[in-house]
This record gives sequence, C-alpha cells and structure tokens, in this order.
Amino acid sequence: MPDFHDRLFSDFSQRQMKITDYSEINIPGNAIKKAYLSHSPIKKIRSGDLVIFYRSGDLRAVTAIGIVDQEPLHVNKAEEIIRIVGKRTVYLEKEIIEMTKPVFVTMFRHHLFLQIL
Repeated sequence: MPDFHDRLFSDFSQRQMKITDYSEINIPGNAIKKAYLSHSPIKKIRSGDLVIFYRSGDLRAVTAIGIVDQEPLHVNKAEEIIRIVGKRTVYLEKEIIEMTKPVFVTMFRHHLFLQIL
C-alpha cells in the first residue's frame, strides 16, 4: 500500500514528498538494513532469498528488491518484535503493540529500486 511503501522506502524517486518530510527524519526508511512486518503465512523464506516489493494502489508495480539477511520469524509478543527489529522498522512501538499477532518479521537489506515504466 502506498502509505506503507512511502514509510519503508522514503528515498523512492517517485514518492510524493510531504510537508512533514522537512521536519521529521525517517532513519529506518533511509537505511539499507530494514525490517518488513506483515501477517504473511509464508514459511519458505530463508536467509539469502530475494524479496520483491510491489506497490499497490497508485503505481501497481514492482518497485524494489531486497535480500533477506536473517531467517524470518512468526512472533506473537510485541516486546519480542520490538527487540528483534530494533531501529530497522518504520513502525512506531505503539503500532507494533496494536498489530494482530502473530507478526511475520523479515529482516532484509534493501538492494535496489526498479525503473517504473
């Protein structure tokens, strides 16, 4: 979804800038090492696998590629999610606490953006 894509990939070239971008610093969004949190039932992702990010809504396109750098986990406790992701997530602690559990935690390195035609 565009809002989450913008938060995760704040340096995406086709992202619409917001007035708050000039007063807030999104360190996880600007980092290479990131954490992706979802409710995916997938169990076959392994360290070294490619992850492909699709932006739904406005662009409806594959926009970014990353490489999983740790075995993903399904985690039921917010405190554990916060401990695992550290500063690699764009989610606020409050948002993580409010997430429906379990949460699929995927730690990855952002590798590149794809050109959108």
